[in-house]
Amino acid sequence: MPILSLKYNAGHPVQFHPIAGPVDAKNPAAGQMNCLTCHQAHAGNQVGMLVKDQKPGMDFCNTCHKGRLN
Repeated sequence: MPILSLKYNAGHPVQFHPIAGPVDAKNPAAGQMNCLTCHQAHAGNQVGMLVKDQKPGMDFCNTCHKGRLN
């Protein structure tokens, strides 16, 4: 298992990206972010073990960021 050097619950998959805490600070009812927000615990050989059975990349990021990323 890779060890991620994270500070302040941020930095994965890109610098300053949160990995814990509220999914949407303006909407507490949206829930909390954790590893399982993006990853499947038992995905086997799937690259990145991402939810929605997607490959790592901007298409996956845009599923949550709703097209705000290029």
